[in-house]
Amino acid sequence: MDPQLAARSRDKARLRSGIWEADVSPILAPAGGPDERPSIPLHLLVVHHESGVVLDMDIKPLDDYVAGFREHFVQVLDKLGQMPEQLLFANRRTEMVFAPIVAHSVVC
Repeated sequence: MDPQLAARSRDKARLRSGIWEADVSPILAPAGGPDERPSIPLHLLVVHHESGVVLDMDIKPLDDYVAGFREHFVQVLDKLGQMPEQLLFANRRTEMVFAPIVAHSVVC
């Protein structure tokens, strides 16, 4: 994982805001232009567990989603000025995407 990204995810100045849920899942509708081969993109959904409020979402192509979602999540932390006390993963794909962030930050 990019050391600068890891350092940004460790920023202890952020407020704690409970438990968050994260999900990286395929969008079950092919994407692409008329002259392109269709592909299935992935979406990231970050939700506040207790309230159900959607904190952020993003869409990335299948070929570059891991690094893209990691960077996007740290941008969400920066934008909100908050971080979860705990981050719950919807599936193993999501856990794999966020494992380095969780390992290098105070999020557990």
